[in-house]
Amino acid sequence: MLSRNTFATKDQARRAVAGFIDAYNTRRRHNSCEMLAPIAYERLLAERAAETDNQNRAA
Repeated sequence: MLSRNTFATKDQARRAVAGFIDAYNTRRRHNSCEMLAPIAYERLLAERAAETDNQNRAA
């Protein structure tokens, strides 16, 4: 996406990069993340870790 564009200003380029990063991390699904967006996968891992901690404390 970014390699196909020519930007008139650094500000335009920065906004385009920020938009790409946002889409990549919040909307684009990844095979390595159980077909979730990285942000959603990070939340899932945190929930799983909390559940494991709770189970270990209860044992």
